[in-house]
Amino acid sequence: MKLPESVYERLPQFWLLLGVLFIVTGALLGTDYPVTFIYFGIGIACMFWSFCIVALRPRKPQYTWTEPASVGSQSMGSGEEPLKQSMARPFMEPIVDVSELPELPTDPATDLPDEDS
Repeated sequence: MKLPESVYERLPQFWLLLGVLFIVTGALLGTDYPVTFIYFGIGIACMFWSFCIVALRPRKPQYTWTEPASVGSQSMGSGEEPLKQSMARPFMEPIVDVSELPELPTDPATDLPDEDS
């Protein structure tokens, strides 16, 4: 049986809430009743099942593809599809701006001072 997307996404929260409610009910009953420990056991089992669902659920990638306008407007000539860009990391700004650094002298120093004198 296939569940709707909204129900499927909320199942871990449901089991966690159910576990918390069982534990709170067991705490409100107190230790005088023999059923209290069953409430605690069911509550812990529900919370454990919630964490198992989260851990074992397959992960979906959260990125979407947007095709640049320049790739879509190119014509390939022989009816081939245009090439798509890879999902590479975006271009990052350089850390140091080299345009503000002083320029180096163009000709090297030919006459170095002697270290002995």
